[in-house]
Amino acid sequence: MAGRLIADAFATLLGVPSPAQADLVFACQVRRETADWNAVLSPGVRFNNPLNLTTGNGRIVWPGQTGTYSGGNAAEWHGDFAAFGSIEAGAWACASNYSADTYLEVQRAFRGGDPIALATSIQDSPWDSGHYGGTFVEDVRAEIGTEEEMTDDDLKAALKRIYAGPDSPEEWVKADVRVMVQQDPETRAAIANIAVKAVGERLAG
Repeated sequence: MAGRLIADAFATLLGVPSPAQADLVFACQVRRETADWNAVLSPGVRFNNPLNLTTGNGRIVWPGQTGTYSGGNAAEWHGDFAAFGSIEAGAWACASNYSADTYLEVQRAFRGGDPIALATSIQDSPWDSGHYGGTFVEDVRAEIGTEEEMTDDDLKAALKRIYAGPDSPEEWVKADVRVMVQQDPETRAAIANIAVKAVGERLAG
């Protein structure tokens, strides 16, 4: 829920439609910040602060903020977390933070609509500052099941596997190749053509 609220608020602030799967990116970040939305372990859940916004020791008053609270752990403790009256207000404040000039790359990635680019921009932003351990993008990939596009090297490896496979080109196409190139229509078509040519050569011989 919080991920969707942040994505929708961010889209409103930027004046663009909310991209598909952007909510999943923010949901992953919310889980990172709130111990998987655990109300016992994370005061952010109890105080409607899904991304653990702080007030900068009182320098910032977030829209919808109702007060502050203390929390954290031995590695990172804050006495100035912002409290909000509702999760909607907290999500709006989180989106407002991402609307600052500090996060221009996050805004650009959000407008572009690529969830992995959005996750990368967050991981590389001042928000992360290394405390996600450089693994945030991996979390998002696992969440949305995104696979990288096939490179030239991947294609060469696929072709090698084809010709090292079973004797029947039909079986190569139905089994190995179909699984390996299902995310790349152009590669799928190219390999299908190779298989057809191989069948023709065998029949002619």
